[in-house]
Amino acid sequence: EDGQAGRGEMEVVMLGTAASVPGKYRNVSGILVNHLAEGKGGILLDAGEGTLGQIHARYGPEKAREVLESLRCVWISHMHADHHIGLLRVLSHRARLPGG
Repeated sequence: EDGQAGRGEMEVVMLGTAASVPGKYRNVSGILVNHLAEGKGGILLDAGEGTLGQIHARYGPEKAREVLESLRCVWISHMHADHHIGLLRVLSHRARLPGG
C-alpha cells in the first residue's frame, strides 16, 4: 500500500452548494469527504447552517452517527457565516455521542 486513495476509496458528498442563504432545495456551503477505508475517517469542508441536518438526511440516524464519530478534520474556507455557522451544532452533536 502506497498510502494513496484509489478509485472507489473516496466519497465526496455535497451537503450544500447554495449561496449565502439556504433555499428550499439547496443548503449553504458544506462538503463531506469520506475516506472509505476502515478507520480513515472524513473531512468536513465548510459547515454552513443546516450541515448536521444534511448529514442526517443523506445517511440516516445510525450512519450519520458513524460519519460524525469518524470526522478527522474540519476545514473552514473563510469566516463568512454561510461557511461556518453550522459548525457549533455539528461539534456539539458529536460531543454528545458515546465516546465523544
